[in-house]
Amino acid sequence: MKVYIAGPITGVSNYKENFQEAEDRLKEDFDVYNPVKIMANMPDCATDEEYIKMGFCIIDMVDAVYMLNGWHKSEGATRELYYAVSKCKKVLNFNPDK
Repeated sequence: MKVYIAGPITGVSNYKENFQEAEDRLKEDFDVYNPVKIMANMPDCATDEEYIKMGFCIIDMVDAVYMLNGWHKSEGATRELYYAVSKCKKVLNFNPDK
């Protein structure tokens, strides 16, 4: 199963580590799409909206979305969740209390 990682980035100093830790855990059982790595070469002029749209494109290609803890505090991750649900994707680690 292909899984996309969604979670907070803006304002999170260790977001790269958070995404990498999730990837390391998930890759034992899934094919993992880590947007931090995939979008690392986006131009400096790329806007937040363009990053979100790229995330939507990747979500279209996967079977499930894994929500990092704290996702509910991120507008982008919340939008990715809603998009994934609208596309009937499975949602893993849906726990807004963390």
